[in-house]
Amino acid sequence: MSHHPSFLTEEQAHTKICPHIRLGVPNYDMHNDQVGITYVPDCCIASKCMAWRWVSQLSRHVEGDRQIENIRNEVGYCGLAGKP
Repeated sequence: MSHHPSFLTEEQAHTKICPHIRLGVPNYDMHNDQVGITYVPDCCIASKCMAWRWVSQLSRHVEGDRQIENIRNEVGYCGLAGKP
């Protein structure tokens, strides 16, 4: 299935860096004998994020004499970046 290049599956989104997610990683400064925290970026959490937007896609197929329409939410995008 082909879709807009800005639309991602959740698996694809998990490979992208999110500028809003930071992980605190402890570090130790041996010269000053102090422990601090360095914040490093982490990957997108996709649908677990309030900004994730699903893209509804309509699929149609025929079963017997009936046409069946299904709405699938297989791809989405980061809503913080605006609409693609």
